[in-house]
Amino acid sequence: MDISNTFSAVRVLYDCLIKGKPDFAQLPPSAAKTTLLLPAKEPFFRTASPRRVGVDGEKLLAFARAVSESREGNVHAVTVLSHGRCVFEAAKAGYSAQMPHAAFSLSKTVTGLAVGMLSDDGKLSPDTPVLSFFPELKGKRISAKFKLLTVGHLLSMSVDLPFNEVGVVISDNYTKSFFESALRGTPGNGFAYNSMCSYILAVIVTRITGTSLSDFLNERLFAPMGIRNYFWEKSTEGIEKGGWGLYLPVRSMAKLGQLFLSRGVWNGSRLISEGWLALMSERHAEVPDTLGDFDYGYHLWRHKQTDSLLLNGMLGQNVWVLPEKQLVVAITAGDSCLFQDAQALTAAMRELSDMTPRDTLRAKRERRFIARHFGEEASLIPTYVSAESREAEKKLLPALKTSFTLSENNGGVLPLITRLIQNSPTKGISALTVAQCPKDARVLLFSFTEGDATYRIAAGNCRFLDSVLRIHGEKYRVAAAYAWGLNEEREPYLRLELRFPALADTRRFLFRKAGDGFSVTLTEQPGYEFVKKLLKSAAADKSDFLQALTHSKSPLDILLRRVRAVFAPTLRLAPAKEESEKKK
Repeated sequence: MDISNTFSAVRVLYDCLIKGKPDFAQLPPSAAKTTLLLPAKEPFFRTASPRRVGVDGEKLLAFARAVSESREGNVHAVTVLSHGRCVFEAAKAGYSAQMPHAAFSLSKTVTGLAVGMLSDDGKLSPDTPVLSFFPELKGKRISAKFKLLTVGHLLSMSVDLPFNEVGVVISDNYTKSFFESALRGTPGNGFAYNSMCSYILAVIVTRITGTSLSDFLNERLFAPMGIRNYFWEKSTEGIEKGGWGLYLPVRSMAKLGQLFLSRGVWNGSRLISEGWLALMSERHAEVPDTLGDFDYGYHLWRHKQTDSLLLNGMLGQNVWVLPEKQLVVAITAGDSCLFQDAQALTAAMRELSDMTPRDTLRAKRERRFIARHFGEEASLIPTYVSAESREAEKKLLPALKTSFTLSENNGGVLPLITRLIQNSPTKGISALTVAQCPKDARVLLFSFTEGDATYRIAAGNCRFLDSVLRIHGEKYRVAAAYAWGLNEEREPYLRLELRFPALADTRRFLFRKAGDGFSVTLTEQPGYEFVKKLLKSAAADKSDFLQALTHSKSPLDILLRRVRAVFAPTLRLAPAKEESEKKK
């Protein structure tokens, strides 16, 4: 990606995350998430008591409690396997262990498995030149260093070039942009994490097999493993994104971890060679300690000191595999982490690394209780209607049941980070209406207007109800709940929370009295904290073009204040009739 494209990508991020411009995109929206994902039952492992399969029940309890009570960790669902048996599973309200969830970079390992199957078939090897799969580039003006590029370099992320995952917001042809980039250094010299390496591997799989990456994996991996409920987003070229865009249930993620433990054999049938899994698990690139405790193999993370493995995606998507204990921990979340610093992963490694088979009646009872009430203690939405909430409802509801207009903003029903990743800008919420459901007074109906679209969402009082959103041709399931409350000054408020079961993001609205009217504060998780880590990391490492954001005329702390304002705007609600009278 040349200098012009670099600045174009920086401009998109600056406009979106710092200036808060509603229309930040340089490319027209292109629907990628076109399937409405549903929680569907798949064949899964039998359950077992922890002690029977060598698990310390007390430490499992400590892990379960830690991930259930962590508001910052924001765990959506978790599955723990030991010796091929499920010893713990739980999901937060609105989520499901059987609902496909955004895997982000965990997708890379699945792409690595596809490459391994083709290697087993003799169709390629780690030493195969990448250009051999792109004959159309012969005679084209590309960097001579690309002639040295091999499949192994892509798998080990030892390719340093400026076109990366951030660059996709300004390119609608990833393959062209990849090979038009100025390759920095010689392939194989150093680790340079780049999702575009995975995308090129997806292109290679498609060209070799003559079918899509999803269809190939369905025949060779997903169907044999009973993984039926999945979806993989495609680029505008019609190729699965390879390094991201895959949606899998946490149970299916756990199955992938178990495949590594079983050395490629599933239900008596070999799906992939033991040799390839060993090759994936080898340390092919040393990774800076700032990124975590794992080095990189072939699209797989390997612990720097132990033989544990990690399938990792940003914002807390993790499958931790501990061969010594025959243990698999699969987690989906909305953490603010960049790589391997997710709170749930840290808790797993702290509590479950060293175990002896013991259990107590107390631990058994508490684990069952946590599984039934997972995440409730950490939630901002209570599970019951209190006397205080009824008092707040009486004070606010009559005046809130109307139509409001909002000033120009970048707040949308869909969280900002998702809109950026999906290249799905909106005009911001210009109007909203709050009404009670005629059939059930405990249900509030919210209508949000963004541009020419209106999104209608039903929310339960301290209980999550499902709705469906269609935004720019993409389909999103949303679970919504509201709660009334009083602050320390006994002032009433209304809290609305939107959970997207297939996404890492949560959208929240806080309605309060403001003078004679109302205000609403929009927040999301992950949000500001995630972007703060991103900018600070870029400024410190000086290795990513994102540092260009921190080289503007404004100091980093000023930029971060702007980011916070973008992610947590407080907007005035004006009654629609008041605005119409002003216009007259």
